[in-house]
Amino acid sequence: TPAQCDQYMAEMTQIGHMLGATDLPNNWHATRQALNAYRDHLVFDDRAREIMRCIAQYPVDWPDRPFMALVLQAAFDITPDWALAMMGRAPACPPHKTGTRLALICGAQPVQWMLDQQGVAPTARSRLEPNPAKM
Repeated sequence: TPAQCDQYMAEMTQIGHMLGATDLPNNWHATRQALNAYRDHLVFDDRAREIMRCIAQYPVDWPDRPFMALVLQAAFDITPDWALAMMGRAPACPPHKTGTRLALICGAQPVQWMLDQQGVAPTARSRLEPNPAKM
C-alpha cells in the first residue's frame, strides 16, 4: 500500500543516515522524484550488468532458489518502466505482478514466523526480560 511504501522508505532513510548518507528522500513520492531527477545521469553499462548478474546468480541452496527468484522479480516489478527499458527488460503485466506479490507474501510467511520466534528482535527482548530460573 502507499502507506507501507512510505513506512519502508522512512525506515530505509534512517538506516542510510546511520551509514552517513544525507539528504535522503523519506517517503515513496519523494523517492520517485529523486529517481526521476537522476534519470538523465543513469546508465546501464557493463559494471551495472555485472552487478545484476551477481544478484541474479546469488548463491543459495537449491530449495531457496524459487523464493530468491520471487524476490528478484518483485524488485523488477516495482522498478520504474523507464529503468527497466534501460536494462532491456519489459515490465510485467499487472496480473503477473499480482501473482508474484501474492506468491512472495505466501512464501515469506515461514521466514517471517521464524524471525518472529528466533530473529534479532525476540532474541533481544528475551535478554531484557527477567528469567525466573536465574532469580
